[in-house]
Amino acid sequence: GTILKLNRRLVEITADAVVVDNLESGEKESIPADLVLLATGMKARKDTVAALRSCAPATEVWVVGDAKQPANIAHAVHTAFNATCYM
Repeated sequence: GTILKLNRRLVEITADAVVVDNLESGEKESIPADLVLLATGMKARKDTVAALRSCAPATEVWVVGDAKQPANIAHAVHTAFNATCYM
């Protein structure tokens, strides 16, 4: 199933989990995962994408929506759908 976690800051992605800071409680959490989706806001963060690709070269990093190319909601949904077809 899908777990949606808000108000978290990514600390680390491991082989089978993500470690996050809970911004409300201040505690660290380890969340089991085999797929990680980061929603990083409305600004393209190409430096973050480059860092993710270089720290985990065997891991695929997909960029969708306005982070890929500014457009409309239909484009965002379409690029996200295409990415999920390969996950």
